[in-house]
Amino acid sequence: MAEKKSHPIFLNFLIEGGWLTPEQAAGHRRTFLSTESWIGRLMVNHGLIGMEHVNEILNRQDLYGGFFGENAVEMGLVTRQQLETLLAAQELRRDIELIEELALASVLDFDDGLTALTQFYGQRTAQPAGRKRKPQPV
Repeated sequence: MAEKKSHPIFLNFLIEGGWLTPEQAAGHRRTFLSTESWIGRLMVNHGLIGMEHVNEILNRQDLYGGFFGENAVEMGLVTRQQLETLLAAQELRRDIELIEELALASVLDFDDGLTALTQFYGQRTAQPAGRKRKPQPV
């Protein structure tokens, strides 16, 4: 799975759900991403890699291209499952940052934004009837 540079899907959900008008949303299509949600920072924060690995990954990225996370997997520093988990967490963080941005601009009430976020992720994780969630290893 490729790392994302921006995440307009939740913003579209807010518009389609009537939480925001297209006009309200127009000025809030994020043009920057917080360094707090960079995949490398998440890996370091969770102790999956050390700072010395960041430069190794960036050097490999310069040589071979690709995304930071994919290079970390190729180097054996993180597993594919760890990367997928971090990418999902990164997406959630960016959606929360969007709610913060909208609330601080008085465009969306923060609690309403959290309610919308819960609905959004509830729809995305709903399982079809008869299908059970895969148990996670302990």
